[in-house]
Amino acid sequence: MEKITIISCDYSVYGSARDYAHKLGEHEQFHDEPEENCHPGAQLQYVEDMLLAVKCGVQPVVIFTNSEIIFNAIRLAIVKGELNCEDVLFQHFTNGKVVQNLKANKYGAILTQNWPEQFFCIGNILAEQILDNAMKKRTEEKKKDGTSTKRKQ
Repeated sequence: MEKITIISCDYSVYGSARDYAHKLGEHEQFHDEPEENCHPGAQLQYVEDMLLAVKCGVQPVVIFTNSEIIFNAIRLAIVKGELNCEDVLFQHFTNGKVVQNLKANKYGAILTQNWPEQFFCIGNILAEQILDNAMKKRTEEKKKDGTSTKRKQ
């Protein structure tokens, strides 16, 4: 049995996925959306504390979350050797059922075609959009001012 099960879901099936997580967590250590109202740094601290608890024997742990930070921190712990990839199960709900039980490899990669599109890259997409729009805005301002957009060497 896995030491940590992480359950996520599409927003359209939130209720049924949460109910499933609660049932699964009845006899385990259950954490329901630990990221709620937490600063990103606090989410990282949560993962560090949870990993310490697991090492001290508090297991199995069931986490119901859609936090990209928590997912990636768990994956990083696998890569760093702080957690064995065989000890973690990722599950994702869509259309009211688990898509499939997924495992990360020793490099933290979850290799599947069934994982939700863009789940791990929303933050990167937003950062790219911010940069693109900032550059467009800056170019427009420079054109309006009559100055060059090229950097000085």
